Amino acid sequence: MKSIKRFIFLFSILFLYQNAFANEAFLEAPAIAAYASNSKKHKSRSGNYEGVDSWKPYYTLINNVQNDTDRTFATSTVGLGFIYFSHVKGDTSLTPASARSVTGGTNTKKVGGFSYNRTPIYDIFFGYRILDWFKVALALQNQNNISFQSRFAPTLVPAGATRTATTSLPDSQFRANIALNAVYAKFMFELPWIMVMKSWMYALYFNAGVGPCWQSWTDIRQYIQYVTAAGLEATFVNTLHQKYGASALWQLDLGIRAKSASLDAVISFVLGCKFNSWGKIPNIGESTQQGSWGFAFRKPYSARMLYSFAPYMGVQWNF
Repeated sequence: MKSIKRFIFLFSILFLYQNAFANEAFLEAPAIAAYASNSKKHKSRSGNYEGVDSWKPYYTLINNVQNDTDRTFATSTVGLGFIYFSHVKGDTSLTPASARSVTGGTNTKKVGGFSYNRTPIYDIFFGYRILDWFKVALALQNQNNISFQSRFAPTLVPAGATRTATTSLPDSQFRANIALNAVYAKFMFELPWIMVMKSWMYALYFNAGVGPCWQSWTDIRQYIQYVTAAGLEATFVNTLHQKYGASALWQLDLGIRAKSASLDAVISFVLGCKFNSWGKIPNIGESTQQGSWGFAFRKPYSARMLYSFAPYMGVQWNF
């Protein structure tokens, strides 16, 4: 997938930068830290690292600005989730045949486009820093109240015919509310070289996550517009059984962490963008799952994968 290739490309660029930082032109220089001791490390008498208060950026090792005793951390982020479907299939027209489901025409578009409202996506995780550049965490992720609706599948009537009860299939659309939840393990990698500017450090990171996730499709409604035997336009609303699906979440996450370039600072700010794969969309609208009512989709609505991109910001606390 193109999205995955882009993440891999960005990740490779970050590690190429790590080698670039090894060049003396990028490192802490005596000219920048003239007030410091003969050592290139900016330390006060207490041994605490002090970043240079200058707009000219320089690079140093991440362990210069991290307290070894504060290895446990908690992070909370909020972002905006943009969802996409891959390999959608199905037929949302009504079955079985009835006054609202006749056989005179054909649907020109059974599945395809959809619209939805963008809602916040929340992530909270607790973890432990094992190495200066590597952390692990247990995370919870949630995106609720997604109002989904498919596009109407219009009708194609026979050549020269008018739209009547015997020449056209009903136009169909379905709507639902979606909730996405996950509990997963997060593996966090931070570049060992960080940038310091105006006494603030900026660290690039790459995270990967995996764990179980759940999709909840509720309040599913099928809207049918059809022509009655009297030639009048009418609308029929068919309610469908709610659907839940469990799958495996996997996540890729790229961003930057910023905090004061001091060992005493325990609060960091994060800004990034993550990719979530929520797994396969369960078969929605199956006739066998509608009980005695019986009306359902002609073919269940499903997709090989529901995935999302989510730009976000958040706060991290080390303790």
